Amino acid sequence: MIADRQSIGATSQMIINQHIKGVTCSLVIDSNFVKKNFQKNSYDLVIVNSERPELIGNGFKISLAFTGILNDNQLKELETITKDYYFKNLIPELLVGNNVIFINNHTSDFFSVLISGLKKLIADKAISKNEGQMILEREREGNQLLINGVSIPHVTIPNTSDNYRILAIVPKEKPILNNENVYLLLIVLVGQMQIDKSSIFSYLFHLLKNKNYQSIIDLRNRKDVIKLLTDI
Repeated sequence: MIADRQSIGATSQMIINQHIKGVTCSLVIDSNFVKKNFQKNSYDLVIVNSERPELIGNGFKISLAFTGILNDNQLKELETITKDYYFKNLIPELLVGNNVIFINNHTSDFFSVLISGLKKLIADKAISKNEGQMILEREREGNQLLINGVSIPHVTIPNTSDNYRILAIVPKEKPILNNENVYLLLIVLVGQMQIDKSSIFSYLFHLLKNKNYQSIIDLRNRKDVIKLLTDI
């Protein structure tokens, strides 16, 4: 955070560090120091706490600019920005190896396609047989999550990991769920140790709900899937 007043900047810095999890905010008063000493990858986001942000933040891509002490609305906005950034960088790390599969199904039945995809993921050792069964049972309970042609089967798994796991199934023949075509099945596994279990779904909902439909239909490879899920 670049600020032009030490006292106000320090107060805003304290609020950020106390209230936004997983974020460390460093305060810099002199923007010239940042230009000379900060390497391109030494920070993730730049925010400006100043009455004249267009001057103090010159030369930086500013994620948020505000005056005075950070208020509740600005704090919520910054929390959304930081989570978006986190998931935008996390998803490419998760969608590697056998975690993205393309299946040559010949049916439009959603559960047949899901079962085929799960069997391949199990065979590829991307998920366990037990995890596959949990995903299938959870989807059969109803209330499936479907956003703009993307189905998101999800389940909480009993493990000691605090990380999300994401897997993608792209079917050749598009199945139908709730009278809608499904172009991508995105499986989300949330470990019981994950403290914040809902943020990934908020991210995906806001990302996908306004997506251009063509970008969802034309998924030809892993890069297309990653671009769809990270191009905010």
